[in-house]
Amino acid sequence: MDLFERYGAIAAAGDRHLAEFMPGDEYLKDPETAASWDFALTPVSWRKKDLEKRLARSERLYEEKEEIEIKPTGEEGVLLIKALLGLERVISNVNLPNYAHQISNLPENAVVETNAVFSRDSVRPVYAGEADEKIKELIMPHVENHERIYRAAYDAIKGENMDECRKLVYDAFINDPLVKGHHPSYEDVRKLADDMIEATSAYLPESWKK
Repeated sequence: MDLFERYGAIAAAGDRHLAEFMPGDEYLKDPETAASWDFALTPVSWRKKDLEKRLARSERLYEEKEEIEIKPTGEEGVLLIKALLGLERVISNVNLPNYAHQISNLPENAVVETNAVFSRDSVRPVYAGEADEKIKELIMPHVENHERIYRAAYDAIKGENMDECRKLVYDAFINDPLVKGHHPSYEDVRKLADDMIEATSAYLPESWKK
């Protein structure tokens, strides 16, 4: 409702998800600020404990010590798969390139989240029109960061200029509104990015490994 009052447009996603894309000195300035907006932060300790529980359950299922209960999950992904198989027709939000100019004043090669019609072997974006200029100001830093990360990943696959690839990642971090709002030093951002790259190195091309 706060975003609606500020921008005159309905913010459709959940509060916790939306807050991640806003400047870091607003809704997520600190735990107290988040609590004042009536949503809670998920601590790392909970993530670790939840992962342990899910891994333990996976092991039980693998060893056939627990049966899988067949029941509806409520996940919309099932409906989307059925639609792609031609069993029904569904309109849902999805990330697609802006090739159809479904958001007409954003770059054509940007990946945007818009409604789309899911039907047999087809996902067709629904025209949304222009984004309000004030809302576009919120969106463009993310569009620019997508381009930075894409360029870093694409060039790294080819093993080209890894120093520049890392710099693109650092620049994406420092220019993310959530990070930028907390005014970190460039050195802190570099350390964060390097730590994340190292922690996921098993899944990255060899060129990312120092």
